[in-house]
Amino acid sequence: MKKLVIIIGAGIGGLATGARLLKMGYDVKIIEKNPCCGGKTGSLKAEGFTFDLTASIMMMPEEYMSLSKELGLNLNFIKLEPNYKVNYFDGTVLNFYTDLTNSLDQIEKINQSDGNSYLKFLSEGYRRYQIAYDYFLNKNYDSIDDVMNNTVMKGAAKSLPLTNSYHYISRFIKDKRIRDYLAFQTMYIGVNPMKSFNMYTLIPVISAIKGLWYLKGGMNSFVFALEEYIRKNGGTICLNTTCEKLFVTEDSIKSVITDKGVLSPDIVVCNSDYSYSNKTYFGNRFSKNKSVKDRKYHYSCSVFMLYIGLKKKYECLSVHNIFIGPDFKKNIGAAFKGRIPSDPSLYIYCPSKIDDTMAPAGKDAINVMVRVPNTKNKNYVWDEELIEKMRNRLIQTLQKVKGLEDINENIEFESYLTPKDLEVRFNSTYGNGFGISHDLTQTAFLRPQIKSRDLDNLYFIGDSVHPGTGVSLVLLGSKLLCEYLK
Repeated sequence: MKKLVIIIGAGIGGLATGARLLKMGYDVKIIEKNPCCGGKTGSLKAEGFTFDLTASIMMMPEEYMSLSKELGLNLNFIKLEPNYKVNYFDGTVLNFYTDLTNSLDQIEKINQSDGNSYLKFLSEGYRRYQIAYDYFLNKNYDSIDDVMNNTVMKGAAKSLPLTNSYHYISRFIKDKRIRDYLAFQTMYIGVNPMKSFNMYTLIPVISAIKGLWYLKGGMNSFVFALEEYIRKNGGTICLNTTCEKLFVTEDSIKSVITDKGVLSPDIVVCNSDYSYSNKTYFGNRFSKNKSVKDRKYHYSCSVFMLYIGLKKKYECLSVHNIFIGPDFKKNIGAAFKGRIPSDPSLYIYCPSKIDDTMAPAGKDAINVMVRVPNTKNKNYVWDEELIEKMRNRLIQTLQKVKGLEDINENIEFESYLTPKDLEVRFNSTYGNGFGISHDLTQTAFLRPQIKSRDLDNLYFIGDSVHPGTGVSLVLLGSKLLCEYLK
């Protein structure tokens, strides 16, 4: 008889894990409190426009492609060039490519010496990435022995110099505009580049070397493909179903109690927010393990998302765009100091540049993202007044981008996602945008692990769990989880 796996949460981690376990021969049932799958990797559809809710940058594309091939998914991956178009408040515009010749042309136009330094930055970064992937990311940690063996410690010594990200970038790059562009990308996991240790400079390295790809239909097309695979292959997805409680004995979970009934699993996978799960299902403890019960985690910053449907197309936009505002260091650090930036730097996503399914003919759909404090900070209440203030600030900033001066009068549809939405809709602790923060003390083997060390049949998957934040790492985590159950 097949073993029954109950997965709590139909986010990207729950769906990827469920699909892989189905293929391995397990009976899979996923329960999801919301009326649709995807979690934060969901979509918003309105008035002919389609918006990815949050995730939009396909880092480490091999994780998507390998899972797609493994399951036989029918997905259309499109290689992007350029990777990014970067607009600066001073009017400078730079494009960065996977084609290094083109990137070097851009860099050397503004600083001749930084071309060679950029190559050195990428070469050293890729060497460190390979070490990090082999010894830290693509590895389960079941005990302290997995950490303290000689190979892992040597890998740590080679890959984890402890200067902060911005300082590390500055060792290579002299021009501030290029530094700021590279440092901006380290924030994709919700850390402050002025404080975070420089492992996260690997993010701009990977995007430059492996390139950025786009999925036809947006990031949520991956969610749709996984959902379809699960349903067609005998799995069950129960939407509008809330997990209320887990009945736990000394060493395992015996029952999953939902608002629709009681389930008796052989295995439980929590794709719900790690800290939410701990508090809600286990009363801040998994068992009598004092070290788990008493640990206090730090959480990433949050985001404010502005979704805009436009009456016309804007040729000045690429798919992935960055705007670097004035006083970059001050404004980037604001969200981590409990403040909303006054002159923000923005990420602007325009999938309709190459995908006519994302907006009506002749129109554009864009997402605008800015980092803001999470809801643990009580200086801000995300009411209509603050939302309107944030909306106006972002529109004023967008108007500084050459070619977007008339954007305000061409808005046909708009909507928002706030830290409070992340907290209420997706159970993100303090409305965090990127899970438990990737501080040095909360990384790799110091991060919550996939396999519970307290309950024999409990596993975790998601952005707060090893190997970390972002769809690509969550997909890698689903592969590591399934290795336990082979």
